[in-house]
Amino acid sequence: MTSIRQFLAVSAALTLLFLMAALPIVPELLYVKVALSGISAGIAVYMWLDRPRLHGSVLLWLAVTVCAGIASGCIGLVSRAPGAMNGLQVYAFWPLVYGALLTLFYRWRYLVFVEYVLLASLITVSGYGLVLIAVTAGVLPNAFYVPILDQGQAVGFYGEYSRVNLYGLNSFPFLLPYCLVSALQGGGRAPARVVLRWLAVMLGIAFTLVSGRRGLMLSVLLAPLLVLLLCRSHRQVAKLTVAGIAIAIVFVVEVRVIGENFGVTLPGIVRSVVSGFEFQSSVDAGASPRLAQFEELAGEFYEHPVLGAGLGAVAPGVIRSYDMPWSYELSYSALLFQTGLLGAGIYLGLIVWIYWAGLRVVRRTPFLAPIMSAHLAGLTGILITNATNPILMRFDGLWAVFLPLGVINYALLRERRIPLGPAARLPVAPEGSRMERSAILPHELWFVGAIKGFSGWP
Repeated sequence: MTSIRQFLAVSAALTLLFLMAALPIVPELLYVKVALSGISAGIAVYMWLDRPRLHGSVLLWLAVTVCAGIASGCIGLVSRAPGAMNGLQVYAFWPLVYGALLTLFYRWRYLVFVEYVLLASLITVSGYGLVLIAVTAGVLPNAFYVPILDQGQAVGFYGEYSRVNLYGLNSFPFLLPYCLVSALQGGGRAPARVVLRWLAVMLGIAFTLVSGRRGLMLSVLLAPLLVLLLCRSHRQVAKLTVAGIAIAIVFVVEVRVIGENFGVTLPGIVRSVVSGFEFQSSVDAGASPRLAQFEELAGEFYEHPVLGAGLGAVAPGVIRSYDMPWSYELSYSALLFQTGLLGAGIYLGLIVWIYWAGLRVVRRTPFLAPIMSAHLAGLTGILITNATNPILMRFDGLWAVFLPLGVINYALLRERRIPLGPAARLPVAPEGSRMERSAILPHELWFVGAIKGFSGWP
């Protein structure tokens, strides 16, 4: 029975992750995501009561952030903020669900499963988006494109650059930096993983170039560089150099192909990105409203500086959406306005702790370094993009914060099982080694054996 429960919970959680990463916001899948999260989280809580699999530090941060969400939500309810209930769901209820799901991924093999799901998500969104823009441009016949659900599909060409609207692009700031760092650092002897990483990188870069998303381009450029600088190792210089040259060649070739087929040029893309920072210019329709949002939210913040105006509160001077008036493009300014210095400080503390603990994992646990640094790159990308796009203000966007937390939880649990001195280091356990295989319980062997051939385990 335990193996069946574990299979159901992990399968539901991985399916949920794919739907959230590849098909976010899609209204038709809302109840499917809720059902999958209920199944996986319910089984996870039942199993956790039998054997706790959440490290104390992770549990403490989870409790603190949930309490902060409840407090800010109550302030919003008292002040009759229109989005208070929505805020309570995102900042109080769903963190508990994600926290329960973290307890499922306590084995190395399950972290590998997560990587396959993320790679599949990036390949799916990139392939679908490239087919969409190719059909729109007349490069491919209409028969190649099949509309799948309501993903907000739209394509526009503006001379030397283009813009694509596809809900799956909201996951790109995490997925593409994650795959870039995974491809750069390597790790894993399975040929399938190597092929999928490079396929995801090639498709992801191509779709990013034609997407016209300025925040996405900045996050893809900056996130991997920042994380690799923090996680640098002299032993990896040669490998990173070779992989970096390969990615540069892919970039040059794709720019040439995209220019010939879609008329999109690199100078046009650069001008489009720069126009997003011209706040006083009328060239870009989004820059000026963001400046107005910042000024209005800053003014409202000064009226409630400590505790904030409450989750779901609205700054009356600027309304971004009449359906969700409490949602703003400048999500960090909105968070400060709604939760105050105290609430924003708690959330900032969680992010700082994730980076601190993640870098500690990179330095103390060599075999976890590639996957941990890739998750940190994804988190960095999503945090950069979230500054002007409220990706993390929805329940199906929070996975980008909890995935790195899951890797940290795995490392901390593993460290707790091995006594360490002040200067001790965890032993290096190559992927698929006897040390790692010994971590699998007997009743799980049939489950991991089901995909053994695909993952390439020895």
